Amino acid sequence: MNRIIVLTLGIILAIIAVVIVAAALTRPTIGTPERAADAFLREIRTGHFDTAFSPLRPDGINEETEMREKNYRPLWWWWLRDRREATSGWRLHYSVIRGWVPIPSPVWITVNKQADRWRVTRFEAWY
Repeated sequence: MNRIIVLTLGIILAIIAVVIVAAALTRPTIGTPERAADAFLREIRTGHFDTAFSPLRPDGINEETEMREKNYRPLWWWWLRDRREATSGWRLHYSVIRGWVPIPSPVWITVNKQADRWRVTRFEAWY
C-alpha cells in the first residue's frame, strides 16, 4: 500500500515538474509588462539581489521580503497566474517555486511604464 502511495505521489510530482518547466521556458514578448517582471525574477534567480531590489527601495519592497528572498534561494520557476490593471501600470500575480520544496507560493510584481519602458516598481511575496 505504501509503495502505491509513494509511486502515485512521484508521478504527480513529475507531471507538475514538467508543467512548471514548460511554463518557465516560455519568455514573455519584448516590450510587455510581463517581460520586465520576468527579467526582474531572473535577476533574483541568479543572486543579483542588489541589482533587482535597489530600484525598489524604500517603498517598493520591505526589508523582511528582501531578507527572505535572499534566504529562500534558489528561485527556480515561475508562471503568471493573473494580471490586473493598476495605476499607470499592471499588478502581475505569479506563482513561484523556490528552495527545495516544490510547493508554489504567490508573488506580486507591480510594473509601471516610465519613459516608454516597463519597470518593476513593487515586489511582494508570501512565504
